[in-house]
Amino acid sequence: RVAACPSSSSGLVLSTMARRCRAFLRRSLPCSACAALSLVLAGCAPQGEPVEGCVVSGVCPASPRGVAKSGFTSNTGWSDGSSCCDICEGVKPVNCFNPPTCGSKIGDDDWDYAVLDQIWLPQLCGAFDQGHDPTLTHAPGARCRADARTRGGLSIHGLWPNYVGGYPTCCRPQTVSPHMLPAPLQILAEQAWVDPTWRDGDGCAFCSMWAHEHMKHGTCMADDMAGYFNVTLSLVARVQERSQKVESLLEAAVDQPISTAAIEEVYLPFSVQV
Repeated sequence: RVAACPSSSSGLVLSTMARRCRAFLRRSLPCSACAALSLVLAGCAPQGEPVEGCVVSGVCPASPRGVAKSGFTSNTGWSDGSSCCDICEGVKPVNCFNPPTCGSKIGDDDWDYAVLDQIWLPQLCGAFDQGHDPTLTHAPGARCRADARTRGGLSIHGLWPNYVGGYPTCCRPQTVSPHMLPAPLQILAEQAWVDPTWRDGDGCAFCSMWAHEHMKHGTCMADDMAGYFNVTLSLVARVQERSQKVESLLEAAVDQPISTAAIEEVYLPFSVQV
């Protein structure tokens, strides 16, 4: 089980945090940090104020709580000014389609392997324009924004624990709110885990894709949101060089189609499904 907090030995984390402390306070986002970093962050004390203006009428419905055929869902966003919609209410933790391999699973840190899913943002934005959401995390009508951090390249969809023949989901339901994600880790996530339907720096984005992925998948493999984000971002960093090569291939595919086999070859020896 992953339970991690950013290390005080990380020069990148420390220098980035120092530069961005004031920006987080201006955005009314929590600026909490690990105890090991508290002295470094004097003047960036934890903030408990709610994020104003994030609550949208009609989200977090009592019923129905499912996802429409389009993939868009009204069960996303903020339940109030300080916490996210609970997407896990009434959801069973074990989904097993092959009892011999996963029939004894209970959804308590008993996954067999994990899938790191990356998404090509131009394709995601095109899907929104066509009226469907392959991530199952956005409200109806969501579209990529011109003022998003980026609408190009590969970004994280999620890290998904799986069984052989099934998968766990919503294993340890939690009330998710921004204070669960330490400020330095949130800074790194903003760079690598982009939701292009939000303006760059908009704190309201927290309760969209990030909250959904942690509630549905992170609770099955980590003790907390920080642990889930740490391991996800670490895996992305591990394949970053390969991902950059794939981005070049996909950009060139506008003029010259490429095969999925070419993409899979870049990621060897990792197992890849395109």
